[in-house]
Amino acid sequence: MNRSLTNSIKTKKPRSKTFFSAFLSLLVCSALAQTGTTVTGLVSDEQKTPLEFVNVLLLNAADSSMVKGAITNNKGKFEFENIVPGNYLTQYMLMGFENLYSEPVAVSTSPVNVGIRTLKSAASEMGAVEVSAIRPMIELKPDMTVFNVENTINATGNTAMELLRKSPGVMVDNNDNIMLKGRSGVQVWIDGKPAPLDGDALAAMLQNMQSSNIAAIEIITNPGAKFDAAGTAGIINIRLKKNKNFGSNGTVSLGYAYGKAAKYNGALSLNHRNEKINAFANYGIWTGDNENWMNLYRVQNGSIFDQTTVMRDSNLPHNMKAGIDFFLNPKNTLGIVANGNISDESMQNNSRTFIGPDENSSVDSILVSNMEMEGQRNNGNFNLNYQFSDTSGTTFKADLDYGIYRITSTSFQPNTYSDANEEVIFNENNYRTITPTNIDIYSAKADYERNALKGQIGIGVKASLVETDNTFNFYNIEDGMDELDSSRSNNFKYSEQINAVYLNYKRQWTKLGMQLGGRVEQTSSEGILDALAQEDESNDTTYTNFFPSASLSYTMNEKHSFNLSYSRRIDRPSYQDLNPFEFKLDELTYQKGNPFLKPQYTHNVELSHSYSWLINTSMTYAYTKDFSTMNIYADGNASYISQTNLGYQQYGALSISSTLELKKWWNIFVTATGYYQRTKADLDDGRKIDINFISYNGYAQSTWTLPKDFSFELSGWYNGPGLWGGSFKNAPMGSIDAGLKKTFMDNRATLKIAYTDLFNTAQWSGISDFDGQYMDVQGGWESQQIRLDFSLRFGNMNVKVREKKGGAEDLNSRVK
Repeated sequence: MNRSLTNSIKTKKPRSKTFFSAFLSLLVCSALAQTGTTVTGLVSDEQKTPLEFVNVLLLNAADSSMVKGAITNNKGKFEFENIVPGNYLTQYMLMGFENLYSEPVAVSTSPVNVGIRTLKSAASEMGAVEVSAIRPMIELKPDMTVFNVENTINATGNTAMELLRKSPGVMVDNNDNIMLKGRSGVQVWIDGKPAPLDGDALAAMLQNMQSSNIAAIEIITNPGAKFDAAGTAGIINIRLKKNKNFGSNGTVSLGYAYGKAAKYNGALSLNHRNEKINAFANYGIWTGDNENWMNLYRVQNGSIFDQTTVMRDSNLPHNMKAGIDFFLNPKNTLGIVANGNISDESMQNNSRTFIGPDENSSVDSILVSNMEMEGQRNNGNFNLNYQFSDTSGTTFKADLDYGIYRITSTSFQPNTYSDANEEVIFNENNYRTITPTNIDIYSAKADYERNALKGQIGIGVKASLVETDNTFNFYNIEDGMDELDSSRSNNFKYSEQINAVYLNYKRQWTKLGMQLGGRVEQTSSEGILDALAQEDESNDTTYTNFFPSASLSYTMNEKHSFNLSYSRRIDRPSYQDLNPFEFKLDELTYQKGNPFLKPQYTHNVELSHSYSWLINTSMTYAYTKDFSTMNIYADGNASYISQTNLGYQQYGALSISSTLELKKWWNIFVTATGYYQRTKADLDDGRKIDINFISYNGYAQSTWTLPKDFSFELSGWYNGPGLWGGSFKNAPMGSIDAGLKKTFMDNRATLKIAYTDLFNTAQWSGISDFDGQYMDVQGGWESQQIRLDFSLRFGNMNVKVREKKGGAEDLNSRVK
């Protein structure tokens, strides 16, 4: 048995690498070939004194859309680089001065100096004057990086998902999986509250959210003390515009996709606002069949197991949400929100395993298993919230939440062993499982902020309680009758209570910003495993943790800004990972939970830099103790995976992203991350894990604006070799997609057609050599699809939808 895992694991190269490398090189070379020239100038007041920190915008003369932004230095100078030939306007804005627009400026291949621009003081105006200043496109704040959308770019026709692709450090692949700094598990928030959706439901919500309603995207890689300590990949907060227009609006969308089977989706959202109330409701439905496949070649106990599996599932989920806000007066708002999901699920796994004594011998038996599973997943979440806010910067927010999950599943697991010709049946083992799961979540929280000590102080408290009840009934089917197997049946109950309090302080000077905070969380949990054939097992733990956070931001000049941040975070196990039940593909391959799984703790440090809002770079280091991951184990002739705590993991990454306008009608966005990862563990039975590797991933998108409101997009992503779990080394993979979009009806309607994974290269593969078993695995899904989407917005498009999610969403996200 091999008891030491090293780095000598071989990987396979997919067909996507050569094509994707050529595609990325083409985009980069095109960018370098279109570097353009510079536009410079000076800004002063009426006394000829240079003005610092003036917001200067370079606009297209034809439609006044923004090309680039700049800020004047201490000498009043500004500079735009890489400007392609064309006609432009310049706009100048500074608090206390009148806005100024220049005459058209013609730019050729030679540098252009627009001379000195003089701003007039707003005090010379008669009567009251409202002066507005525009924020730079990218801001590095003490506790976050802000991608300002409102008033800085022409976002008409884009969606929130499309804007995320352009955000620094963010990568969205062709399956709409969101990663930050090369790490998955990102939490997406709306207006400061976690979105209650994940996976396809979250992607659908973001694709239907118009960027014209978005003010900014806040990227929080190291969340401060006011945020829950859970989660190590960071938070992306989408901040919506705040407007006071009254009226009603809505959006309807329809979608169709075809891979190996047809899939359909539809959604309707409605909103109405007047002086007293804001009411909203959303409904979405999805239906269709999905197919996945896996080939597993395994060497174990001197035998060969060559397995092929095709997995098909058919779901019919209904997603609903409704709420109402009562505006008691200008300072006080009371709200109620309810959302839920009702889903019927069915799955069929067709598995065939060829078994032989070694690779040089013929097959001596075949295991055929056609597992069938039916189930329901129903959940509801209810929130009561109150908010106070005044003009002095004082806010108070309170939330009460209750979540209920009812999950049932019934599976039929036949296992038939026959000879190589499938003519003689050696033996047959048939099983049935019935597994109801009930989860109840209770949460209460309050947050208070006010200006003090020349900055802003925030304090808050939170209490939550989670109770889960999981039953696993295992039946042997004998002569067509179900007989309960007491040696495999059990009940697992888990309860968890978390109490938290935090204190946070922020202060901003002219060029320097600071944030300091601390959060204390006390956790009490108890897991009771009631097995019919043995004594009960109990795991009762109570622990208290301190989670500090700190950050500094520094704006050196109009070109260079920096941010340094640190935080300590925790990842608690999902409730299903704690559930000890087994999910079987067949008798020889299964997954089971770990009721004694511990949380993992991570220290995160990040240094980021922004150059002229064009190139954004960051360096990240993370150290995780009790690193929790899926691991592969041997069980006689069977193989199973289970979530396990290893020793530690070290992670270091360098990320860079850039958006370039090569022509007025041609934009590209490129982001890339290289990272180093080491995982080490000394397991109790003497086995060792020590893996370190360097990998990378990237995303590139090129968009061409065509006549008659058409646009064409070519995009691609590529992931280098990586590690899944504690021992499974993935091979590289990637994909290239193409899409065409048409807007009409004054940009209220959008029609898109896309072809994903053009060359069918988004398939995964890898190798593991651990715990006395060698595994070579390949798999894939319906990544190559034709997709057609239509959306229509109607009513008053300026209505503000007050998104409200509540205080229990960090707990809801642990329900798989």
